[in-house]
Amino acid sequence: MGVLQVRMAVGKPNGPMEQVTVTVDPEANYSMLPASLLSHLGLEVWEHNRWFIINGAEARHDFGVAHITIDERELSCAVIFGPEGQHVLGATTLQTFGITVGPTGTRLVPR
Repeated sequence: MGVLQVRMAVGKPNGPMEQVTVTVDPEANYSMLPASLLSHLGLEVWEHNRWFIINGAEARHDFGVAHITIDERELSCAVIFGPEGQHVLGATTLQTFGITVGPTGTRLVPR
């Protein structure tokens, strides 16, 4: 199975939305996008959290809520303000939208 990438939009309610390509990672708890992008869109940091990465390393990142649009549905989802180059669609966003990776791993399907 290859890496699944999808297009989505991210922003804040009644604000500008930015189209991004994200890698779908159902093993990641939360979605992560570059802090510079989220800050540019005017998203607020709710708190600063400590995260443990799969290899056991610790990372500290800001955490907030963004409006995300996937397939014309727009919902509020938790998001991590990550480093540059991090465009990840995680499990909580997939669950919020009621979607999952299809059996062939090539598209998102209803859960």
